[in-house]
Amino acid sequence: MFRVTDLEFDQLVSRFESNPPMFMLQVLRQRLAQSIVETHEKVARDMTFDYAEFKFLSEGSKWTASTADFSTLENTSAYKFDIRFVNEVRLRMLERSRKWTQKYGSWAAPIPGAQFERDLMIMVTPNIMYDIWTSDEGAFLEDLRVLQDERIINGGVARYRGATFVENPWGVLRNAGEISKQVAVTQQINWGDGAPDPGDGGSGTAVDSVYYVGQSSANVTHYIQCSAFTAGEFVAGDTITIHTARTTEWGITNGCDFLDGMSYDVEIQSVDASNNRLVLMEPVTQEYIVSFSDATFGPIYAYITKARDIHPVVVVGARGYATFASRTKVRLHNPPDTADLPGISRFTWDEYGSPNRWNPYTYEVIFCVASDTRGGRDEVALR
Repeated sequence: MFRVTDLEFDQLVSRFESNPPMFMLQVLRQRLAQSIVETHEKVARDMTFDYAEFKFLSEGSKWTASTADFSTLENTSAYKFDIRFVNEVRLRMLERSRKWTQKYGSWAAPIPGAQFERDLMIMVTPNIMYDIWTSDEGAFLEDLRVLQDERIINGGVARYRGATFVENPWGVLRNAGEISKQVAVTQQINWGDGAPDPGDGGSGTAVDSVYYVGQSSANVTHYIQCSAFTAGEFVAGDTITIHTARTTEWGITNGCDFLDGMSYDVEIQSVDASNNRLVLMEPVTQEYIVSFSDATFGPIYAYITKARDIHPVVVVGARGYATFASRTKVRLHNPPDTADLPGISRFTWDEYGSPNRWNPYTYEVIFCVASDTRGGRDEVALR
């Protein structure tokens, strides 16, 4: 996936024409930098799944004819990632290698001449990595931290039969599986809505009794207004997805389209079931202000979906399965405050580019369920 280094940010900052105060420089590094990283990570994640030609489900290593059916994934150990699947991936890559290398691969080097000829790279979510370490096969993994292996620098965690596992926390497909509850957003969501009212000087409601977030203003709505639901269908700590696009491409009727740019994952702080309202941990930084008609709910502004999370495993045999053509590199901006008494410092960024499918034969994706703790709030369990 994409990575933006501190050095690159230093170079960007050095090109800044203005000279903001030190605390604003920290805002730039910590907040704007995170925005850049998250955006690039999502672009990389989405093109990985969207361009994948070879997709599988974890149970029995099923071939899925280029379309994975998430509706078949259940919360049982049979649908967790099986580390023995790595052997099958090697064999498939070996047989496909002739198509683009004009050479035949071998078991040790399924893609001749590739940069990863020594190792396959397997990107997994932290949840899947937990399941691997706690499985029977986990005892046979080489812990790169103990070996002080140089692959740790690139995020490597462990090796198994010539494959290096890399943890990728950005990979989880939130609420992409079987739907538990889906409601409509019946009132506009403006920028900054959704979080509890912090009150004047922190006199309002604190998130987890610690943090006061957002703004206390008559122009801010401190909840998300939904269509009808009953007590218990949403609970504090649930991660839900606000989205405007639905799809059946992944086997879920009216499923959340995680590839759509308007899909936004948020965590619930509290629930008011009697008024059909959800209060979020943080203010929403995406606007849902355009009304559209739904056959079930009527005029609405978005959907909210609570569903099973899907955990992908991306096995990469060589670089170049997809590329991002950057027409204009990341540019930082410090727009001026036009008020008579300027009091706001703004930092923004932009970039122009697009992802491109390149070589689908060099990688595979396996979709699984995995252990979860509901955002660190509960015991480890399959959900």
